[in-house]
Order: sequence, then C-alpha cells, then structure tokens
Amino acid sequence: TQSTWGLCKAVCVGMFGFCPTIVRRVQSIAPRQLKAALESGATAHFIDVREPQEVSIAHIDKFKVFPLSQSSTWVEKLAQSISPSDPIYVMCHHGMRSMRACQLLETRGFKQVHNVDGGIDKYSVEIDPSIPRY
Repeated sequence: TQSTWGLCKAVCVGMFGFCPTIVRRVQSIAPRQLKAALESGATAHFIDVREPQEVSIAHIDKFKVFPLSQSSTWVEKLAQSISPSDPIYVMCHHGMRSMRACQLLETRGFKQVHNVDGGIDKYSVEIDPSIPRY
C-alpha cells in the first residue's frame, strides 16, 4: 500500500541517508579513468570515504578523507562549499561504501558524481602497485 511504501522509504533514508529505490544508478569509472582525471588538472573534487586507519595504510594524495561513517557531519558542509556541477570522484576500499556515498551526494543535488570501480584496491592493482593492498 501507499503508506507501507512511505514507511519503507522513511526507514531506508533514516538508516542509510538515501533510498536506493529512488536514487538513479551511480556512474562508475574505471581506475584508468580516475588516473586521467587526477592528471588532467581540471577542477574536480576527490573524496575518500574510508576510515582514517584505512587511509593510513594506503592513500592517493589528491583525495580528501570524509569517512562515510561520519557523513552526517560533512555532507551538508560539502553541499554548501562546492558547486553541484563540479565533478566529484568518490573512492573507498572496494567500491561499496563509495557507491553509497555517491548516492547520498546525488540526493543533495550533485550532478557529476563518479564512483571509482573497485576502489583503491583495484587502482593499486591496475594503475599504481606502489599503493599497498590490505
């Protein structure tokens, strides 16, 4: 029923900050596309949603750390500080948390949000083996 659907959406948004059934599919990019974006010099924002202890093991310099677990403290600040049309590249360990973060950012009006497929682990394997795997 309509009221059950409303309750489901409310619970989903309350738990995850978004409802996957009402958010469009996130655009994923391959590690080679991320490498090109990092090297392009164009205006873009790079967000790592892993926890600080993970970032201390492996990181990419241009990425700013905004842990998904603390999204309630940074999403609105980000929405007020950058243009919704600026490209945003989001990364985590394997790509699942970053996908959730991308969906959350899209619900806040960001238009060019890109999930790094396979996260930093795949980037390490395909692009930069000097980045430790864990």
